[in-house]
Amino acid sequence: MSDIVSKSAFPKTVQPGIPQLSAKPPMGWKRTSLGFDLYEQNRSVVMQDEKAYRLVTVKRARGGVVEREVKQGAEISVKTQFQVKSGDFLISKRQIVHGACGLVPSELDGSTVSNEYSVLRSRGNIDLLFLKYLSHSTYFQQTCFHSSVGVHIEKMIFKLDKWLSWEFDLPPLPEQRRIAEILSTWDQAIETTEKLIANSQAQKKALMQQLFPREGETTPRLRFPEFRDAGEWGIKMLGDVCNFLNNRRKPVTSAHRVNGIYPYYGASGIVDYVDQYIFDETTLLIGEDGAKWAAFEKTAFLVSGKYWVNNHAHVLTSHKISLSFLEAYITFLNLASYVTGAAPPKLTLAKLKSVPVTLASKKEQQKIADCLSVLDEMICFIQRKLELLKAQKNSLMQQLLTGKRRVSLSSVQGEVA
Repeated sequence: MSDIVSKSAFPKTVQPGIPQLSAKPPMGWKRTSLGFDLYEQNRSVVMQDEKAYRLVTVKRARGGVVEREVKQGAEISVKTQFQVKSGDFLISKRQIVHGACGLVPSELDGSTVSNEYSVLRSRGNIDLLFLKYLSHSTYFQQTCFHSSVGVHIEKMIFKLDKWLSWEFDLPPLPEQRRIAEILSTWDQAIETTEKLIANSQAQKKALMQQLFPREGETTPRLRFPEFRDAGEWGIKMLGDVCNFLNNRRKPVTSAHRVNGIYPYYGASGIVDYVDQYIFDETTLLIGEDGAKWAAFEKTAFLVSGKYWVNNHAHVLTSHKISLSFLEAYITFLNLASYVTGAAPPKLTLAKLKSVPVTLASKKEQQKIADCLSVLDEMICFIQRKLELLKAQKNSLMQQLLTGKRRVSLSSVQGEVA
């Protein structure tokens, strides 16, 4: 058992508890130590100073194997390096407690890792793609945690031999492959949906660049027909067209979080739900957190109804400007250049009021806002579909990996029983 169990909380990627299997494996499955089916593959690399090496790493939470950087041999201080091949299963010895493991994709074949990684291959009785999905199981994650030693979560070291001694319930190889095939199909659907979201967001961004004037200009590149002869837009300071309600903000206490039903907003959106509210109107919230503006995160939110706002978000309202237009326009502007200070950087109220905004008539503002709202609704619909796909896949995966649902090997499509 890990030394850290009684001294620190488990990481978010691991459900607390001792790894435990059911009384007996599912019918037709075998209970075996992974050491019988896996072995460590060491392909030592003789470093050459003038040769370029492609270094890879493994992302936390089973996020996959990705390129880290390309370096010349002379720039690599740790000379104990190993080559990885497509299909290798990588485990980060320092980050596996956070779920850092995965398969090497074909495009990273021949890349290099240090001795802080375990490179695993199959002896033929376990499919490594199945093992990738098995790594999402609670039992797998807990065995990795309890095979690591250390007194601090970020300094724990994985002991491969200890982990290989844990028993696992494994289906026959054909069933492993069918399970992996089914879950891969879900992954493809998820990836396709993620690309659709990214493309939709890119299209919205491109449209905003046409609908809003560029810096130093007073008319946009694209206007709706009824506004083509409406003339130039006017420039105003944000403080001249908006009212700021910051004096009504306040942090919550534990007494406000008993039976929370009202959204509690901060710099990046909803933080929690509370049982009281301080606003009951439509406002625009703009985050103070300068680091988030620098990272181009969404920090402007149009909210309505009953809600609470803490001291990390500015609260704006206006009768002179469409708030839905302003939400999109603020996102288009990005306020990183107005952030001041270093510890931590902030978008102050004074700076926010000094932001110049180029404004059309209120009717044209609303037309633009309505157009962008249609795109937002479409993106939200696809995002909900993505969340549903992920939830369905996760539920199915946990059932397949524990034998609670079985696959039909006679079906070419791999039907789930």
